[in-house]
Amino acid sequence: GNAIVTLSKCFNIREGWTRADDHPPERFFKMAHTKGPAKGVTLKEEGFQKLLSGYYEARGWDKETGIPTDATLKNLGMDFVIGKLKAAGGKK
Repeated sequence: GNAIVTLSKCFNIREGWTRADDHPPERFFKMAHTKGPAKGVTLKEEGFQKLLSGYYEARGWDKETGIPTDATLKNLGMDFVIGKLKAAGGKK
């Protein structure tokens, strides 16, 4: 579970992904749901950003960048990744 998701995140960061890439399509913020309990509701950018920061934190990733913390990587036995992600740093 958590190790697979974190390793996938590490791969994406190495390939240049940033927090901006963890963003849903713009239509989610402009078009309201048409049915179900969320009928008439659209996402709000501020609310989404708070949710994303909380998700990152729950995963043990830096809540601003989404880069897994060294402690998380060590805990998951991924010491070999430490130091390589900050060098990648996302898109240039």
